[in-house]
Amino acid sequence: MIADDEVRAIRTGVALSVDEGVVALRVAGEDAFRAVDRALPTDLHLRDGQARQSLLLDAAGRPIADVLVARDDEDYLLIVDGVPAERALAHLRELGGASDARALDVTSVSVHGPWAWELMAEVFEAGVAAVPYLSLLRVDGELCVRAGRTGEFGYEILCPRERAAELAARLADRGARYGIARVSRAALTHCAFENWFYDPSFAPPGATAVELQLQWRLSSRKEYLGREAIAARRRDEGRERIACLVTDELLLPGDEVVCDGEPIGRVTHAERSLTRGDFIAQALLGARWAHGGIDRYRVRRGGREVAARTVTPPLVDNRSLYVDPRRHSFECADEVSFPPIARGGTGVAGGA
Repeated sequence: MIADDEVRAIRTGVALSVDEGVVALRVAGEDAFRAVDRALPTDLHLRDGQARQSLLLDAAGRPIADVLVARDDEDYLLIVDGVPAERALAHLRELGGASDARALDVTSVSVHGPWAWELMAEVFEAGVAAVPYLSLLRVDGELCVRAGRTGEFGYEILCPRERAAELAARLADRGARYGIARVSRAALTHCAFENWFYDPSFAPPGATAVELQLQWRLSSRKEYLGREAIAARRRDEGRERIACLVTDELLLPGDEVVCDGEPIGRVTHAERSLTRGDFIAQALLGARWAHGGIDRYRVRRGGREVAARTVTPPLVDNRSLYVDPRRHSFECADEVSFPPIARGGTGVAGGA
């Protein structure tokens, strides 16, 4: 169960997380670019230290994993979510012919929140605060990715397992003045859902990158596994898309969504938003119905209908958007003018 304090730390302060199950791969050698470029459906235009979001697809165009790929000199680092390292390596070797690809024996030690940048600058070096989103850097000699899926400042350090406890303790000690809190992977996943980041565990069975609205991660110029299936799905006039629903009560996967009594889709995942206080759901709707700002839909629940409103994500107006490392500091946090954290209002009526 996720504690309110965990989400509060991510949204308003600094949160610390340790993940021993992170899947990180390094592809090296003269054929590193070619191997990664063949295995990923994304255009791999990266300079040293840059990162971008990608996917692993199957032949039907269905994502099997979420990927963050970064260039490290002439090597490539892939952080994979959704499949074990062995399957990701097999994918790289089979499609890309990667001869020098290996899993890294590392633990992820990460910090998140509107003031995470300040803690990182204090513990390591001031320049960390100026590193842009989707970048790869080194802190204390370890790889660090400036990324995250919560919508807040996020830094993920990939360190040897034997260093993880010491590094986490160091961040926790220096983070005490920020009210740092240790948070679970579940809390980070919840905040990612509030910000509508893709999570493989929430994907409806059989959904392709088209239904998941992840086509922006796909190349329009190169061949990749699943390209033909993606093209066919784009031409399908009966295709579906995921949409975000807001309701005043919890929905369940499989609940039918209707408009004027006619079925238009189904709920595939739902949670109570700990940040907003209402309930949010992912629904797979017919493409013509999957638009934000509609309050005519109902969800059939236990013999009755629950009012629902579609919202264009993200659902949170992240405080990190209003914190400027050049002007602000945690000590003067009260001086920063933050808007209501619930983007688009809460509940079906959309009230504040």
